[in-house]
Amino acid sequence: MKEILLTELVTKAKEAIKPIQHSASTVYQYGLAWNELIHFFESKGRLYFSKELANRFAQGAKDELDKGQIKEWRYKLRRLSVLILFEVLETGNYSWKFHFADANGILSDEMKQLHNDYVEALNRLGKGNGTQRFYETLARQYLKYVQSELNKNISDLRLEDVRNFIPYIARSYQDTSMRTVQSALRSFLKFIYKERMTKKKLVLAVPSSGSRKTAVVPTITKDEENRLLKSIDRSTCIGKRNYAMVLLAMRTGLRSIDITNLELSNIDWRNKTIAIVQQKNGRPLI
Repeated sequence: MKEILLTELVTKAKEAIKPIQHSASTVYQYGLAWNELIHFFESKGRLYFSKELANRFAQGAKDELDKGQIKEWRYKLRRLSVLILFEVLETGNYSWKFHFADANGILSDEMKQLHNDYVEALNRLGKGNGTQRFYETLARQYLKYVQSELNKNISDLRLEDVRNFIPYIARSYQDTSMRTVQSALRSFLKFIYKERMTKKKLVLAVPSSGSRKTAVVPTITKDEENRLLKSIDRSTCIGKRNYAMVLLAMRTGLRSIDITNLELSNIDWRNKTIAIVQQKNGRPLI
């Protein structure tokens, strides 16, 4: 197989996952994982992609998970980022179902049917692709928990069972994602109550997400800003790129996903402006 630069393969992978329509945060997390992989290769003096070295990167993540140094979601992210590169290298594209051919495989027939009914209900609600995929995943995780951990039927569930699920599932998500996890769980619990699969309002066991924080976000001082910029080695191409990205973030406040998606056509050099459509909300910004 022809050798390919790791950075070139990552660029191809970013294009290959676009049809999947992942959320901006998911794309951003993949980017972080691939950057970690690139740094790992650089530390080994390698620029060209190697399956053996990529597998060592994934195994290193597994070792960190076993030692309790990282959460399960981060291990899965690193592992999947490697698997995506493998598939893009071999086929030139990526299919979401390639690694998840039967995500409901562990569920009983009754649980599978319940999950399928919930997915159909979500389709009728017309939720966005990213939101729907997350809700489907969370419902599947809850059903697996009920079946494998509790060994119960849906009709036998108690409020306490829902409360115990939250710290259980929190091990697989970032703290900042728990608001969305709770929303998805509420959605599913409301569905099974509406469908009369339980007489209990289990949704009452899901804690309130609380109001959004309105405290002023802390910022770095001018001195800290200067030290941060000076710490970047601008003698290399990557260093110059990183310097420009950090400077752009500090001067404009652009989100990281919008900075990584930035193209020359977005820049009006004469008028000294940048015009983009924000990835997160689809709104134009100048």
